[in-house]
Amino acid sequence: MIYVPALTRRRFPYKEVGLAAAFAFGALALLAFYGSGLGVYLAILIIMVPLAICGLRWPTASAVTFIAFTPINRTVIMIAYHYSHSTLLTKGVELWKEAILGAIVARVLYDLFFTPKRNHRVLAMDIVVIIFILIGIVYVFYPGPYNVEIFARLQGFRSDNEFMLAYFAGRGLHLNRKRIEWIMWAIIPGTLLVAIIAIFQFVASDTANRVFEYFGYSDFVQFQGNIGDPIAVRNRDIPGAETLPRASSLLLGDLALSFYQVLTVSLAAALFYTSRRARELVANGVFVALMAATLVMTLSRSAIASAAGAIAVGAVAARSTGRFLVLTTIGATLIGLILLTGYIKITTVQAMVNFDDASSVKHGDQISRSIDIVLANPVGQGLATAGNIGQQLNASQSITNESWYLQIGTEMGIFGMAVYLTLVALALVLPLREFFRVRDRWLKVLTLSVAMTAGAMLVLGQFLHSWENTPLSMVFWLFAGIAVRASAIEKMPDFEKA
Repeated sequence: MIYVPALTRRRFPYKEVGLAAAFAFGALALLAFYGSGLGVYLAILIIMVPLAICGLRWPTASAVTFIAFTPINRTVIMIAYHYSHSTLLTKGVELWKEAILGAIVARVLYDLFFTPKRNHRVLAMDIVVIIFILIGIVYVFYPGPYNVEIFARLQGFRSDNEFMLAYFAGRGLHLNRKRIEWIMWAIIPGTLLVAIIAIFQFVASDTANRVFEYFGYSDFVQFQGNIGDPIAVRNRDIPGAETLPRASSLLLGDLALSFYQVLTVSLAAALFYTSRRARELVANGVFVALMAATLVMTLSRSAIASAAGAIAVGAVAARSTGRFLVLTTIGATLIGLILLTGYIKITTVQAMVNFDDASSVKHGDQISRSIDIVLANPVGQGLATAGNIGQQLNASQSITNESWYLQIGTEMGIFGMAVYLTLVALALVLPLREFFRVRDRWLKVLTLSVAMTAGAMLVLGQFLHSWENTPLSMVFWLFAGIAVRASAIEKMPDFEKA
């Protein structure tokens, strides 16, 4: 399913505007649940329609914009809520990703069904993705043993399944070398800003909390259903360790930041492993160090370990074990210097790798309880009975699984869990296969980044809700949709086109 621009040129894009209006109408109908106010509806319409039109008219540019905006989107929404104090308007702004992604997918489907003389190749992974989305749709109509209301089930589908549509956006975008480069570069400016803010939070946590509170952090957490941390930079207290701040940066959550950094560490490592010039090697080495340091500042042990394992495996795949050893040596030297200065004590490091603390024990108990629930309910309890949506809308019947895959099993049964695990495994294997098939440097970076991230997420998702950051999950699956057809993209006649 290779996207080719199919719409004919015209003075006024009637079909695009019509489809955009349909998206806007659907969004407004959904928002009607939250309140009323003609002015607010018009404001939402002004936001949604241009985004949808751009997604339809310029799908690749819209995808680049989507990727670039992802690192800062939560903070932008927080500020919008702080200055508007409008629940309805904020809910409308939160739909920015649905407007863009829905429009891109609609454009891809248009080409699939209405462009003559196109050879569309269906991959096995396409079928598995469709199966998973269909499972979610079935569970929208299944109230489960707790008779969860339909609105909560729709929100559960939005949280658990919607981001998989991004895979088809990636599968269908028409790309050449320059566009691949745009897509990969798009995420870097926001990522650097995230790292700078994370350092600020780690070094001056009290000041950072005051700054974020000035922009309405606690009010925004309350607006979100009090599922976030009460302060922007919380401390991690582990027996035998110092009290250390956990950076959350512009993601507004230390766990959300750790999930994001798994992707960016993988991207940085892929850039480093594929560097061809000494200047690139040094610059990308610094980028890897910065991304790794930002990940460490979240103090998420599972994320740190998963990412470290992924970039080690990536080094083997890229035949860059020498470069990996250099990174490891530099990292170990920096850690040693920090310990010598006394800024962080050796007892803290020892405590961080000790998993007998109360937090780890509770974590294990929740996983054990989740396994019991899945075994007792092999077809699942229904959407919105686990995770963030469950906490917000069905709190008394919900469980925090401490595992994304067990969350899927709790809600959509053992089969749904197995299908999603299969998808993540395929997102590791297929892009890695494409990595060895392509020669273009940016395609190699893309495929290796996706494979390393999928490998880390395959492990991390066993212990944390690693896919709950919806915009990040959309970016990953958009990348995956491109990566699984990398060699086909490289063979396209206009791949070298500037």
